[in-house]
Amino acid sequence: MARETRIWVGSGILLAGLALLAIRLTGSLAWQLAWPTLLVLAGLALLWRARRLPSGGLATWTLLGSVERQGAWTVLDESFYALVGDVSLDLTEALMPAGDNTIACYVLVGDIQVRAPDEVTVALDVSALVGEVHIDGRHEELLWRRVALLSPGAGEPAHRVVIKVVGLAADVHIVRAHEAP
Repeated sequence: MARETRIWVGSGILLAGLALLAIRLTGSLAWQLAWPTLLVLAGLALLWRARRLPSGGLATWTLLGSVERQGAWTVLDESFYALVGDVSLDLTEALMPAGDNTIACYVLVGDIQVRAPDEVTVALDVSALVGEVHIDGRHEELLWRRVALLSPGAGEPAHRVVIKVVGLAADVHIVRAHEAP
């Protein structure tokens, strides 16, 4: 989605959500606020992304479901958005440019699983209200905090994947190629 399109769509979703929220605030139950609130958050996310990333950045969206990449694919700087769903990325056969490759995952509720070759360094930055992080035998619990981890032996690798995850409830699993899925 082009930057200008993101701005227009984000603004439209934001305004629709604010209008619905204003209507609902006139004496309704809390559960009726859920959809307008989600629309407001979705609009803000689109606007934030349009301002934060340069033009031409790739983005993949799913509202309910999962996003998968496997086989031969080219790893580019890309963002994955899942309202309720999983993101599963297999880097073992992927074509990876030298240097840093950034993958950003934004989930409301979901699991992120990345299968990485042993020779690729993984830098992980996760912020979530609740969840877990598993990478190279390490396990971290998330409870309203940020975790930043770097895979062992990370010096000056030819290929490095920077994985950024932001979510409400997110479990993150980094699995190495030699490990069972």
